[in-house]
Amino acid sequence: MVRPVLVAAVVVALLAAAAPAAPARDGGGRYAVRGQVVVSWHGAADRCAAAGVCGVRGTLTVGVAQRGSYSSDDAGSSVNSSGGGADPVVRVTRDGAHATCVERVGDGFGGVSIRRILGGRGALLLGIGGDFGDGLGAGRCAGPRPADLRPVLPAAKLPLRLARPVTRDLSGRRTFAAGAFDGEVVNDLRLTLRPAPPRRESRRARRPPPASAVPPRGQGEERRRVAVASVGYRVVGVTGDIGATFEAGPEGCELLDACGTTGRVAMQRAPGGSVAVYAEAPLRGRRPRTVADVTTARGAAVRGWGNLGDTAGVVTGETSRPGEPPCRDRIETAAGDVHVERRGSDARFGVEPASRSGLRTRCAGPYVPETPAFGTIALGALGEPRLQVTVRPRGGSFADAPYFGRLDGEMTLELEHVASDVRVERRARLR
Repeated sequence: MVRPVLVAAVVVALLAAAAPAAPARDGGGRYAVRGQVVVSWHGAADRCAAAGVCGVRGTLTVGVAQRGSYSSDDAGSSVNSSGGGADPVVRVTRDGAHATCVERVGDGFGGVSIRRILGGRGALLLGIGGDFGDGLGAGRCAGPRPADLRPVLPAAKLPLRLARPVTRDLSGRRTFAAGAFDGEVVNDLRLTLRPAPPRRESRRARRPPPASAVPPRGQGEERRRVAVASVGYRVVGVTGDIGATFEAGPEGCELLDACGTTGRVAMQRAPGGSVAVYAEAPLRGRRPRTVADVTTARGAAVRGWGNLGDTAGVVTGETSRPGEPPCRDRIETAAGDVHVERRGSDARFGVEPASRSGLRTRCAGPYVPETPAFGTIALGALGEPRLQVTVRPRGGSFADAPYFGRLDGEMTLELEHVASDVRVERRARLR
């Protein structure tokens, strides 16, 4: 069984030996990674008071012992791995506290994954830690998030196609700042790459694909008339927030130094982005004149999509303990996507998270999943000059022992009409 490993990110770039216009060749090899990564952090003297984290200190220790093979071609990339080393362990202390927050943060993560770098013409990103959605962080203890540590984890550029084994010393020390915390990453990792064994070429002849059985255009089909409508809106206003309140129960709270802890995290989004809605329905009777004529027609299909723009959302968090100043944090996050679908006589709007990081800040607290939020308006309202849609989270209560809580809040989107189109099309339908 492969044990989860959350360590560094290693960039493997193909050093082009051919002319610039030549396509990237297939590549691959074998790898081995050994060593240790230690991340340490503390409340920064010039920022800790406002955030309530003075006297907070933590470490994250990861032992690495993993090997495997990787390959890349036009179809994509793949990796096989074994080993893994020790699970990452977080330990966080507070001045005057009798307990220590201790947590293993390796659950749910795989070994090594490889993916192409967009625009890299054969360049690969080899990530030790499996899926790149999450990674090394303080878990439910107070400290840096994975996004804070990714830029300072060890990295190395190596040729993808190897003629002989290559060993690179990745050891080093890098500092970072994460909100009200200062810290450093120290590692003694060594990465070894070896050439892949030569592949045996198959000599089996390939059979030509069968001839198409699709009838010529116009044969075996009939034409039908369909009413089609499209409407676009820009997001000009966003008010409210979506979040969760939580507290730590008595059972098991000592393990995370969470006894008596209460708090709330919330997501807010800035205005920006757009939403496009598309509808079509079989044409019965008179020609449609408005978007509502199509969206409310019998048998109409309605769907839409959009986003909340390039402006990032903001997650705020506050965690309190009896007799201590509260921990406060504020981070930027991706804005999120919007989708629209028909539900009976209504159009349901859903605001989806753009990442899997959840509603998590650098304060101690549970992992709160950033679940979709939904709201509805009447189908006949689509096409009006302005729309107001209020969405609320789905899911209700949640538990992340010893924490438990409830999703709450609501967010209202103000939409302003940009353009719309109503038309009749003739569609082919096979008999």
